[in-house]
Amino acid sequence: MCLVAFAAAQSDRFSFVLASNRDEFFDRPTLPMAWWSPSANRPQILSGRDTRAGGTWLGLNRRGRLGLVTNVRSEAEPAADAPSRGELVPAWLHAADHQAEAALAVELTTVARNGFNFVAADIGTGRGWWHSNQPQQQRLDWQAGVWGLSNAQLQTPWPKVVALRARLAAALAEADSARSLIERLFVGLTDRTAAADVALRATMPLTDETPNDRERQLSAAFIRLVDDQGRLYGTRCSTVVVVESTPEGSQVSVVERSYDPDGNVSNEVNEQFSIGETQ
Repeated sequence: MCLVAFAAAQSDRFSFVLASNRDEFFDRPTLPMAWWSPSANRPQILSGRDTRAGGTWLGLNRRGRLGLVTNVRSEAEPAADAPSRGELVPAWLHAADHQAEAALAVELTTVARNGFNFVAADIGTGRGWWHSNQPQQQRLDWQAGVWGLSNAQLQTPWPKVVALRARLAAALAEADSARSLIERLFVGLTDRTAAADVALRATMPLTDETPNDRERQLSAAFIRLVDDQGRLYGTRCSTVVVVESTPEGSQVSVVERSYDPDGNVSNEVNEQFSIGETQ
């Protein structure tokens, strides 16, 4: 389970804002957010990295591109030999021209991956698109609005998606600085409140007539649970991206906080850059 809300063109000052949680097993090795490049002739991207399968779940570059991927929840077991969904984000961030973007579009629709949502954004213009391969190939071009995503289709009204979208809209209306906006969003991302059972029954596919404890735990924005094999699963990191319009141009602030198994902040990364600047 993962959680994302983003707002485009909802504020004259903050043209694009994103708040996201990455949920994963704690025994899956991960590198924290940093600037890196897979080869010497490729521009750097800012992201965390999954060192088991490669790639990343969320990243951006200095040209103003942002990409993210989430899994799609399914009753079917994922194919162990399927290509990594984390390859899609670096592919988008390194796409240099329309031909490269077209090649990525072909890969999105033809390569047999496990279920995914992929969001591509031009954070300078506030435009982008969403693509999913489940339950069938789908694409939506989006512009202005407040958007939410977890492990179903874009804007599916899961309780935590609805709650984070509302928090984002309220934070944009109330924050008087990029820092206060960021801190308000981290409050929402670390909320451990479970959804009411009636909300779970209305929005989540459940095999039981009533939600079980696992469903309740997964319904919170910030997750901690132990699976049947004793593996700890939950929110590994929270990331907030704020694009602020200034007289000098669009200034990007990125803050990522990683958490230990007890839910405490174990690492924080702060990055600022201007869209279009050289590395």
